[in-house]
Amino acid sequence: MDTQTYIDPGFVAKKTILDWNGWKVTASSKEIISLLASILPAVLYTGVLMSYSWKIGLLIILSSIPIIYASVRFGKRVWAIWDDNSSEKIVWSLYRNALWGDITELKVMGAGKYIVNKMLSLHRKFLAKISSNELNRLLALIGTTVIEYGLLIAAYVILLQGIIDQTYTVGAFVVITASLWGVKRELGNTFERVSVLETNANFIDDFIAYMDWKPVICSIPHAIKLEKAVPVSIEFRNVWFKYPRAKQWVFRDVSFTITKDEDVAIVGKNGAGKSTLVKLITRMYDPTKGEILINGVPLTQIDLEDFYKTIGLLNQDFRIYEFTAKENILLGDVSKKPAMTSIAKYAKLAQAHDFISKLKNEYATYLTNNVPEGQPLSGGQLQRLAIARVFYREPKLLIMDEPTSAIDAIAEEEIFDNIFEYSENRTVIIISHRFATVKKAKRILVIDEGKIVETGTHEQLLSNNGLYKQMYTAQNDSD
Repeated sequence: MDTQTYIDPGFVAKKTILDWNGWKVTASSKEIISLLASILPAVLYTGVLMSYSWKIGLLIILSSIPIIYASVRFGKRVWAIWDDNSSEKIVWSLYRNALWGDITELKVMGAGKYIVNKMLSLHRKFLAKISSNELNRLLALIGTTVIEYGLLIAAYVILLQGIIDQTYTVGAFVVITASLWGVKRELGNTFERVSVLETNANFIDDFIAYMDWKPVICSIPHAIKLEKAVPVSIEFRNVWFKYPRAKQWVFRDVSFTITKDEDVAIVGKNGAGKSTLVKLITRMYDPTKGEILINGVPLTQIDLEDFYKTIGLLNQDFRIYEFTAKENILLGDVSKKPAMTSIAKYAKLAQAHDFISKLKNEYATYLTNNVPEGQPLSGGQLQRLAIARVFYREPKLLIMDEPTSAIDAIAEEEIFDNIFEYSENRTVIIISHRFATVKKAKRILVIDEGKIVETGTHEQLLSNNGLYKQMYTAQNDSD
């Protein structure tokens, strides 16, 4: 699923509803079987009653109508409450997620109780609506029960009158009574199943809509495949971009080219759009206006799955899994036959081999305390492991967004030397706020207020006395 779809409010709302009610989809199959099991005896009992007296059979059928109405009406209302309050449930989930993972900061700030109270407040409002619906359902069922038993009494009056008139024998009375209560029992089971299925029906519709949701960004039929051995060139042509439902432009008429086998650094103030640039290059989003070309081909015409095989990406919010150190590296390219020589090679390039070798089981060590003999890593070690994973992928387009933000200066220097050495026959894009490493790039792009305001080498940009020099000087002064 593409990023644009994943953050779509409608998609998120359905996902939230199904997170809470997904079990109802599978439970419905059991309810359908129970419904069928109740309908057949009900039909047979009704047929017996009709054979003795159509009036009694009709009264029994009429007695079921109010119950069906109440079941359907209030069953639909349950789904409507969930649908109307899906945004509140999303907010509730945000607070819940804050209590997962490392809660050290929350404990120190004493904010845990605040978050729990916010969750309880949202939950109480939701439960009040559900409770109100259930109370109304109960009152309606009381009314329908009165009607049901009124019609049942009328059926018994007809039956007793028939015995007095000798229309029915004692044996017939026994058969009719048994059939009457059999119908009532089976209809009760039927209505209960109908009520449940009616409640679940809309959730099933949501499930089907969720599974059939078409991504906004996908490959066109017969999309173009890139040559695997060729480095990637990138061209932005008059690109304008703003996020869905946003009013502010992130980029305004941006044009630039990154040639094949070039290493480029991108710098700018916080919020300038550096990370957004990566999202556009990797086609997490399409430009609002303009186009992006890869090797001279519009990105919208390129097979996305094939394109991603050429990319090695390290985001700011990279993820390390609680698998072994070895597995975390080989996840960079699971199509390769895992070889320790190759895994160790790229771990060394990322300055990760030494600390992995000191773990109790070295590369076979699980990176968590949840496994016996497992061992969690520090932030800087995790980042080096993520860099090793990207190196192991051997991409033709290497994109690294703040790749050494948690790494000490000495290790950072060595890693960047390896990155630029590793960049031969590759296109490399590095986003970083550390100018000591940025200045080593062959070319630097400076982004400000949605535009490329400067481009050149480190020395050229310093001589321009522009934004780059201001940021560089400010960082050196603070150091």
